[in-house]
Formats: sequence, structure tokens, C-alpha cells
Amino acid sequence: MGTKKIKRGRRNKVQTGPRKSQQPTTRQGRRVIKERYLLQRELGKGGMGKTFLAQDTHFGDQCVVKIVTGDSQLIQREARRLCYLKHEGIPAYRDFILESSQNREDEAFLVQEYIRGKTLKQYAKDQGGRIPLPRALSVMRQALEVLEYLHNRKEQDTQEKAPVLHLDIKPENMILRESDHHLFLIDFGLSAQAHISLFIQQGLTPSIQGYSPGYSPYEQTQGRVVPASDIYALGMTMLVLLTGKDVREVRMLLDQNTLFQDPKVNIPTNVTRLLQRMVTLRVEDRIQSAEETLRQMQSLRLTPSWTRRFLLWGLPLLLVLLGLFFWLR
Repeated sequence: MGTKKIKRGRRNKVQTGPRKSQQPTTRQGRRVIKERYLLQRELGKGGMGKTFLAQDTHFGDQCVVKIVTGDSQLIQREARRLCYLKHEGIPAYRDFILESSQNREDEAFLVQEYIRGKTLKQYAKDQGGRIPLPRALSVMRQALEVLEYLHNRKEQDTQEKAPVLHLDIKPENMILRESDHHLFLIDFGLSAQAHISLFIQQGLTPSIQGYSPGYSPYEQTQGRVVPASDIYALGMTMLVLLTGKDVREVRMLLDQNTLFQDPKVNIPTNVTRLLQRMVTLRVEDRIQSAEETLRQMQSLRLTPSWTRRFLLWGLPLLLVLLGLFFWLR
């Protein structure tokens, strides 16, 4: 079996060389990758493959192993780019293993840091289906900071701009760390990234096969992606988390201009205006960058909900009572 590996950090040493073709190694009925990563349970699956919680038997800690499908050479090249990503909101990439065999389809394994916590989908469910506005704004700000880093990424050698797009932002792919509720973006669209790189190198428009219905903008479903595509997905994610509605219902109500008329939604006007600019269907009319979105967030003047209620009901009632007091005197 021929094996190629991409390594980073102190945990791994670069090893190359041919390996004999063999069946996957197992231990107590569970698969072991590279005689090191013991798969424990499936965490999820998508268009690019399956993700497993695993144990690194060399160091004894837990990690995440993503079994990637697609063109192995393209995925290997794109995995090299992802292995160099360093941001406090991205799980660290620990290892990449590419196995080829004459007897079965090539397989690629991407190994990442395991973040102990809850996805925003799980967190919202625990909160009754929606999350409080302060938490949502904190999540949004942290996500935008990660996107700002990704969209302005530069090549290590040439320092030329080489943006990385996430391409699959949704509540399931955002984790709040258990210890401090710090946000992490997970499950990058690696297969899609590989195709983007190939098409850009050939001077063609990128062709994307996979996307998440409802969260992915129209241009992505048509095989065209730009940084504003991630902005759209983040905006839809925030609306789902703030309203507790299904993403398709959110889009339908947006198109009908009725989403924010629902009294149960109760999102401040300045926040709704920003979110509406993020989820505009025409990419040309949308906020174009994470930097611009962050600037818009910083300009928001948010009034606590109890203050809004007081100004709406309490202050008029207080004025009436004061008027009666002076009149009766």
C-alpha cells in the first residue's frame, strides 16, 4: 500500500515509502488508521465522507478523524493548505494520511484536534430551540473573526493571497467549547476546496458539487462561490438560531417580508437590518466581506431588552402617574 502523509507540529514525523496492500487494521472490532488512530464512534457524515471520534494510541488523547472521499490528489493538495491554518477558532490539524490500494478505492484521512463541547444545534435545543441575542451576537462576532482570517489567508511560500472558504457553515458545524463557550468552526468543505483550487489554477469558474440546502446561497448551488457565500451561510445560521425556525421556513418568510413581523421573533431593528444584508439573494447586493460585517456589528447600538420594555411601557406609565400626582395636588 502506498502512503503519503502531510504532517505538522511535534506530534508527527514525516514518513514516506511504499506499504503493502492490506485490509484495514482492526482492534476489538474497531478500525485502526495507520496503526495509531483507533476509531471509537461516528460523529457525523456528509458529502465529503464520515467523521469519527478516535483515540491517538501514541499519545493517549482523543482526536477527530475525517475519512475524505473524492479525487485523492486534489484532496491531498488542499489538505496541505488546511494543515497550515492556525487560528484560535479552528481545531488544530494534526495529521493527514493518504492510502492507496489496488484492491479498493483510495482513502484519505484528516486528523484534527477534538473540541469537547456542543454544536450550536445542540446548544439551541437545550435552550428551548433558540439562543439569546447576546450569545448569538458573540457567536457571530467570533465566526466572523475566523472568516476574516480564512478569506485573507496567504500562501506560506509566496505570501500571495490564497483565500480559504468554509463552504458549509451551519449550526451543526459550529461548536461551543464546554469549558468557556469559545466558538470553533469545524467540517470545512475539503472536497469542494480541492475542486476550487484546481479550477482557479486553470483560470476557470470553480465548480462545487456539495452544499447544505437552505444555508448555501444560490450562487453556490450553481457552482460559483465567493467569500460572500460564507457570509450568507452565517447570516442564515444566525436567523435560525435567533428564531428557532427551520432554515427553509426562514428563507420563505424572508422572501415574503414577514419574518420580522412575528412578535415572537423580537430581534432589534438594527440587528435585523444587518442580517438582511448578509442573506440577500443577489450576491452583488450582499455584504461582501467578513471585515465589513464586523465593522457593521461594531456600529450596532444594542439596548438591553429590559430597557426597551421600560422605554416602551414603563416610561409612559410613569409620566401618567406623575401627571396625576401633580394634578391631584
